[in-house]
Amino acid sequence: MKPRVLFLDQQAWRAGGQRVLEDVLEALREDIDPIVAVPEDGPFAATLRSRSVETLFYPLGSYRPGRKSVGEMLGFAGRSLLCGQKLARVIAGRGINLVYINGPRCLPAGVLAARLTGRPSLFHLHRTLTRKSELLLAGRAGRLATRIVACSQASADALVNADPKLGSSMQVVYNPAPAVSPEERRRGQVAAREL
Repeated sequence: MKPRVLFLDQQAWRAGGQRVLEDVLEALREDIDPIVAVPEDGPFAATLRSRSVETLFYPLGSYRPGRKSVGEMLGFAGRSLLCGQKLARVIAGRGINLVYINGPRCLPAGVLAARLTGRPSLFHLHRTLTRKSELLLAGRAGRLATRIVACSQASADALVNADPKLGSSMQVVYNPAPAVSPEERRRGQVAAREL
């Protein structure tokens, strides 16, 4: 029986992180039984389903670009706790062996679910975090991840500088450079500002 991997993604559209996730899924197609959880239905989930990858939804919510209000931050914390508990039930019920966390927005829920079920987790960081709040959140939640993979040395350094304890679990694995259309690049830039 193939190991089951739960992949958590933070958005419903395709941008750089989702392209990398598609490459990972393709590379491991013969070796794992993947389930990809996304916060809502959209083009990315539809693409996965068209490739016979099982998808499920978890109520992470969507976020407006830029700075967040205190209410939005508290709402995110509550939704992350709810998602962590929901995902823990999926992990236990479906016999998941590994939780692959594809982005910082789903990191708190992912590491919580993995910890609640005693499963290892891998956090894949696809960009350089710059805001103090996102560095603080990713640093604290990243301590609970079994391994962290960063897409560049700059991304790794920013997170390790914010929380030096992450250095022992950090590894840099450069992303492939897929062709990105101007529309996908624009959506990716919008998505990056939303974090």
